[in-house]
Amino acid sequence: MKKIIALAAVLAVLLTGCTNDDYNEETIVTTATSASETEASIPEYNEVKVTRADELYDVYPVKFSYKNENWWSVIDTTPVEEEPALLYNDLGMEMGIFKADYPQVTDERLEVEVRERINSEIKKYRDELFESVQNDINLLGKDTDGNMSDEAKLFYETARDSYTLVYSVDTVGKNFWAVHFLYSPYHAGAAPEFVYPMQMVFDLRTGERVDFEKIVADKEGFADAMEKELRSIGALSVSSIDADGYKAAVETEEGFPDWLGIDLGDGTNQVFAGEDNLYRRTAVREGCIGVYYTYYDFGFGGSVDESYFAGVPFSEVENFLTDEGKEIFEAYSSARTEPVNVIEYKGKRYFETMRRLPDEADLNDPKDAEFIWYFKDIYSGGNISVLT
Repeated sequence: MKKIIALAAVLAVLLTGCTNDDYNEETIVTTATSASETEASIPEYNEVKVTRADELYDVYPVKFSYKNENWWSVIDTTPVEEEPALLYNDLGMEMGIFKADYPQVTDERLEVEVRERINSEIKKYRDELFESVQNDINLLGKDTDGNMSDEAKLFYETARDSYTLVYSVDTVGKNFWAVHFLYSPYHAGAAPEFVYPMQMVFDLRTGERVDFEKIVADKEGFADAMEKELRSIGALSVSSIDADGYKAAVETEEGFPDWLGIDLGDGTNQVFAGEDNLYRRTAVREGCIGVYYTYYDFGFGGSVDESYFAGVPFSEVENFLTDEGKEIFEAYSSARTEPVNVIEYKGKRYFETMRRLPDEADLNDPKDAEFIWYFKDIYSGGNISVLT
């Protein structure tokens, strides 16, 4: 008989962290089982034991809940859904398609000048992407003389590249509005391309885009918090790292495979190093401030054509901000956290929020079914969907 395991994006954080998932206005966290409930009798070696993480460890992931208590629940917008635009190179050959969806703010509670500034910044981003795509199209398939090669001509007689921009609204606060964009270029016949996440946070009082380079006062502290959260997600993505090895993995990356490393920059304040990393990646959502990342950044996250959020509750980040930053996020309600459960089986312990099925689990052994059942947060990019 087949048993279906529900697949969902994991909510794994280091003490004060958050990761991406789909939220209603309020997410209810199930109360973790305490050791007193499970230690009434000493379990056999092959029995499953469940204990709250904070009863066993001083470094562990947590679950979090978020209730949207901000002033406005939505900002009125008109979605712009462009018809696909055919792309021709400068020799007149059809090469691809460009499709962009983006919002334009129409909320009359905002001053006209504020709406215009926000809409202008969003449209500017769309136009810059289109210009960049057109420049790329003009170079594709050409030889050193600037002519299309015979192979390219033959290929593009039927094939088409595609360039897509989509968006979603992340958060509305008293003084800010956060929108997430995902740009996906794809060259026909090639492996999946990189995807590029971008969040724009706007100050609703002025319409200006918030520059995190200017409002984060303690960059080193914020960078350290973000990197620990990313390492936490990485540790929970490696099936061989158990709960006992989690702390070392989060603090030093011990136990990570060679191909998995957390580095958004040059190794110094990594989240902020590199061109516009802080400006482009910093995101605000679900009671947290954090960063967007992709599978190709670190080797975890699931699908290669999506972006993922890693963050820490706002209450833990607020002290990293300047006074101006604190004012922008005034009245922003923070996520709340509680420890996850530790699942013990056959002498090994794992956090229930593992993103990969632990090595101890044998899909062919019916006796492991209960152990495997506890890992409900294994995402669709993991190594299990159906048990036999």
